[in-house]
Amino acid sequence: MGQLTDRQAELLEDLVKAQKAVPEGKHLDFLTVSTFDGTSMILPQGDNRPLNRQDLDELIDQGFVRITATRKYGDINGHVTNKGFSMVEKPEVDNDQQQAPSALFEGPRDVPTVFISYSHESEEHKTWVRTALAERLMAAGIRVILDQWHLKFGSDLPLFMENAARADAVLLVCTPTFAKKANTREGGVGYETSIVTSELLERHPSVEPKFVPLWRSGERGEATPTYLKSAFAVNLRADNPEYEKEFVRLLRQLHREPEHSPPPLGEKPDFSSLD
Repeated sequence: MGQLTDRQAELLEDLVKAQKAVPEGKHLDFLTVSTFDGTSMILPQGDNRPLNRQDLDELIDQGFVRITATRKYGDINGHVTNKGFSMVEKPEVDNDQQQAPSALFEGPRDVPTVFISYSHESEEHKTWVRTALAERLMAAGIRVILDQWHLKFGSDLPLFMENAARADAVLLVCTPTFAKKANTREGGVGYETSIVTSELLERHPSVEPKFVPLWRSGERGEATPTYLKSAFAVNLRADNPEYEKEFVRLLRQLHREPEHSPPPLGEKPDFSSLD
């Protein structure tokens, strides 16, 4: 299975099997437990599994497992990513059958999924979110959860907005109106803000960023909710001459394909030969 050892592959398969057995809408995270006798893992349904922590760290480093929270003594919560599922499951594709676009989280598991949070402040803004953002992301291989597509009359509004917690990333379209609603916890933006800030409290700074602010209009300060003031934002204002470059950088981050990566770490020099 790729560059994984047999033991690492077995661990990933066990995690995928356990996570798939969790009923829809239930908690998917595992928990590592460190004791003097070693480390074990509590799977989502409560079963215990012996664990070699180096194997788990390798799955995390390769993007097959995502850390969702850090705890005392180095223990973590986490779950299998779409990339991890695709590593284990490689279903045969019937080229004679055309698949319809899947809603929400259904479909290929190796596709990043994003939830878009924004304010319904004008028809022009809603159109930009749908066409210039969501449709372009979909065309670039990013599955998008968008209320304009997926929210139906009679739908459970809080349940729909809680999809933000399940997505691989949440894109927050920042405008002065969005910031005001977020800061005052007004309407749907306010409810989504409560979900986001709750998860932010549990996430370690070293974890891959999940909540990405997109600066769309207004001055940076007035367009940014208080909880996002320190976050590095994507500048998608209409007057930004680097708009296209910013959008491509966003796509690269969502696909985990950075333009530049650090080189391998070299050996310490023999200083005696350098004198």
